[in-house]
Amino acid sequence: MKTSITMNSLLRSAGSITILVLAWFILATKYPDVLLPSPIVVASVLFKLLGSPVFWSSFFITVLSFLMGILLSLLLGSILGIIAGLSNMLQDVIKPLITLAQSIPPVSWMLFTVLWFGEQGGAQIFIVFVTLVPIFFFNVMKGIHQTPQELLEMAQCFSVSRKKVIRDIYFSQILPYLHSALLIAVGMGWKTIVMSELIVGHGGIGQQLSQARVFFDTPTVFAWTVILALVGLAMEIFLQRFIK
Repeated sequence: MKTSITMNSLLRSAGSITILVLAWFILATKYPDVLLPSPIVVASVLFKLLGSPVFWSSFFITVLSFLMGILLSLLLGSILGIIAGLSNMLQDVIKPLITLAQSIPPVSWMLFTVLWFGEQGGAQIFIVFVTLVPIFFFNVMKGIHQTPQELLEMAQCFSVSRKKVIRDIYFSQILPYLHSALLIAVGMGWKTIVMSELIVGHGGIGQQLSQARVFFDTPTVFAWTVILALVGLAMEIFLQRFIK
């Protein structure tokens, strides 16, 4: 039964993608490549990119910056979320700062980093980091707050140490919230890193998109976009399977 449901889901997904590609192909016949290149032209450019050293160097720069940004935000956001969740006093200090950081659009952070870091590679990592920290912070803090009071009272009755309470009770409680935060952060972080490279520069896929835009190389823009979409989709599927 489960296999049948999965197959039906895959068939529906494949059908929707097929319809989208067909619509793209039909529309492309009415416009020049500089406005809307056909799927065949984009596929040709895509295969050329895959055989180019520039593709792999740009791809690894983007992926490395993305991973560093998301790992740093996961670490700091989780630590601050645990601290704020366990202490109302510290929550009153930390939460307004995180809320303020969250209210600043990523584009503003990009402009700030251009002024602060120039075009150094650390700028893109910082943008991803500062954009994603609030996601982990608020989810982890919520997980701490949702911990059943009965478990904490039972641990207190049996004189369980604070370290064991955090490890065995709080950690298991925040894990689902951390999973949700990670799914959101990966999608947002992947878009943010490319956007930051587009504005700040210093290599990566974003800079390749910027160069293609300058030369009105629309097929290359589409090819890079297809790659970004496929990688983002692959990461989301992997995370969902990993979490299960």
